Amino acid sequence: RGECQHHLKLFPVRSMIDAGVRVSLGSDHPCGSFSPAEIIWTAVNRTSLKGMPVDPEEAITAAEALRAYTINAAHASN
Repeated sequence: RGECQHHLKLFPVRSMIDAGVRVSLGSDHPCGSFSPAEIIWTAVNRTSLKGMPVDPEEAITAAEALRAYTINAAHASN
């Protein structure tokens, strides 16, 4: 996000789920981790590698993240 672009969000998961979107999580290596636990943790905690908050209002619950990584991702692959 650049200067004067504070309205942009990085992967606005909470907003998408609240809007009725069936969100899928998964690895997009080499851009991200292969670890399902790390991907789910990141969606729930919304912090950078340095521990800084990243759009914390877009955090989702652990149950929502698990669903997005499993059931929703399987549905998206069809």
